[in-house]
Amino acid sequence: MTYLQLVSENSSLLFPVAGTAIVVIFFIVVISSVTVGFIDRRLSKSKNATLPANQSACERSILFTYPTTFAGAEHGESIWRSLNTDLYQYILSELQKSLQREGFKLTSFKDERIHLPRNIHKAIAKQLIVLKEQYLAPLKSQFECEKIAQNSIENGSAEIFLERILAINSELGWYIAHSDGPRDWLYQNLPYRQMKITVRATKEMLTRDVVRCFRDIAYQIKESSFTDKTMDTTETVEVGITCEVQRWSTSSPPGFFPGVAGRTVPHNIEEQHFNMVIPDSCKQYVLLLQGINSTSPEAMAALIDNAAERIAEGESTGADYDDDYGYAFKVFHPGQCS
Repeated sequence: MTYLQLVSENSSLLFPVAGTAIVVIFFIVVISSVTVGFIDRRLSKSKNATLPANQSACERSILFTYPTTFAGAEHGESIWRSLNTDLYQYILSELQKSLQREGFKLTSFKDERIHLPRNIHKAIAKQLIVLKEQYLAPLKSQFECEKIAQNSIENGSAEIFLERILAINSELGWYIAHSDGPRDWLYQNLPYRQMKITVRATKEMLTRDVVRCFRDIAYQIKESSFTDKTMDTTETVEVGITCEVQRWSTSSPPGFFPGVAGRTVPHNIEEQHFNMVIPDSCKQYVLLLQGINSTSPEAMAALIDNAAERIAEGESTGADYDDDYGYAFKVFHPGQCS
């Protein structure tokens, strides 16, 4: 007997089967409707999120996506992230190096954390400002960056900047601790004491007049004491001769002299200092000097005297350095480019 014959003779069997089929079909229709509605809402949200401010919903195309709204919140956040991520990665890397130089390290163990001594905190804060200025404006001179950093130390903004960085580091699980090993001998010489002396003389002035000016400066240096402050003084020594003396400290190796020893001008001094001299109608004598943190004023004065002697003998450029102590000079004639 077939199923149809069975149903025709017993019609009561038809209703359970039909009821089950109707229930299954109903659930299929409901699930399909919900799925289609969810997909449609997601597509609409995605399209509207990329729609320009001046584009209406009825005009949008499903074939193309649009950039974020110009000057909108998402646009501004993307630009800020792009501009600042590299900068702060650089600053954090240099912070870690500065801590290592001073005998400290970064650790994730909270029970090892300490507070930086005030003098080290101030020195690192100043150095980070210098590095930040150099990163943002590569053509700024070392002296300009040091001067900005010194002003930041005096008004307190440099230390606040470092405090905020350290506070955020702590929130993220990074703390300052004492280093496991001794400080590198290289960093025991920091900070470097650096000077730049520029003498400008009209064509009527003789070399011996310029040499006398250098020796007068050497005498003044010998009689003075060093400070950590950045200084810049300009003085008309006599009619036809102007002298500018710049002094600063820096904790960034390798300083002026990356080599062990030599008597020729290092390439970095040529590129970063002598090539930046702007020629004019005067003869210019540029002298760079560097000592370490224990170099005495008398030793710095001796460097000036040695360079002056070589200028008096007619040398137009030269250097003499041993490790981090020495000098380099160059004479620029009127209108001469380095």
